[in-house]
Amino acid sequence: MRLIENAAPGGGVRALIIGAGAYPNAKVAGPKVPKLSALSSAPKGALDLAERLLGPWLDRFEVPIATVDLLANSAAFPEGIPVTVDGETKTTWVPTLERVVEAKNRWLKDAQANDILLFYCCGHGVYHPATEMMFLPSDFGADEDDPWSGAIAIADLRAGLAEKRPRKQWLMFDACQNTPTQLQGTFPPRPKPLISGTIGGKKAAVEAYGPLEQVLLGASVVGEQAFGKEGRPSRFLEAFFEACDESAYLINDGTDWWADRETIERSISTFGVRVAEAHEQDYFTFARTSETDASAVPKLLRRKEPSGCTLIARSAPAHRFSQASLSLTCPPSEAVIGSKEIGSGAMFRQSVSAWEWYQVTATFPKEPPTTKTRRAFPPFIEVVF
Repeated sequence: MRLIENAAPGGGVRALIIGAGAYPNAKVAGPKVPKLSALSSAPKGALDLAERLLGPWLDRFEVPIATVDLLANSAAFPEGIPVTVDGETKTTWVPTLERVVEAKNRWLKDAQANDILLFYCCGHGVYHPATEMMFLPSDFGADEDDPWSGAIAIADLRAGLAEKRPRKQWLMFDACQNTPTQLQGTFPPRPKPLISGTIGGKKAAVEAYGPLEQVLLGASVVGEQAFGKEGRPSRFLEAFFEACDESAYLINDGTDWWADRETIERSISTFGVRVAEAHEQDYFTFARTSETDASAVPKLLRRKEPSGCTLIARSAPAHRFSQASLSLTCPPSEAVIGSKEIGSGAMFRQSVSAWEWYQVTATFPKEPPTTKTRRAFPPFIEVVF
């Protein structure tokens, strides 16, 4: 389903968003089909991403939003999710393989070299050495004898997109990369490539359209799973949203502050310690995929203000910190702008202004106060006592 379509003769963002939350053909495991549970985080994340593209991120890309295509379903709405756009209620396309192919064709139709491609898929994923990453559309398992022909080969998609006109591409694969039992020891699967690459095609595209900037962000690595919690986007997307909403704007071009591949990755990798509640810090500490073949660091979003900074204080060993009192000041002022009492918390965390100098003073029982001075380099600084 197309949510928006705007003329963008000078280049535009073309987004294809897929959130597969229901798998009616794989509710029970079979000899060749693994059991696939319903995923609430997949449609939630897809809808939240579309909402950002049509709302707070609308004017934050290098070029305007041209098209946004959305495919999503859920256990509650297996035939598509009702959404309201400009006062009109529509139903999202179901992310079956046939619909994904149709949406892909619309996504790339008339695309030009100065367009930016944005691709996001969330749902069940698997890995096989012969094909690497595979994404499973919502109708996966419809063919019980040859189920893997209904999967989508992400590596082939990347290779095919590299030959297309748009030179800036951001691809996000928000799914597992483990190998289910039904895929182990089988002949190499034959998943759908969506786009078939050709020998020499990438080089020819560079010569015809210019250098390629393709970024792949993955929510997992080979052999690992990706996770999300009920009623929330995936943990990868939660961290990605925070990076693009708040913490990744660290590069200035003289006019704007940019979130680029490197600053987004740094924000995602530190989300657990900077933002997450204590009981979720381990959940938000996970291995990811981040790749690009660009010669320079690709930029994604911009704004006028730089990101702030989070100051974190803790002790080694960690349990010792609860015994300390703590005060935070910003010299030359001696006014206390943050504090911690004895017995509270195993970590101190506070938002501070970027680039300023701060003094953190910790007092432990039977010890003189210890003061450490740090400059607030975003997205966070850490003081260990």
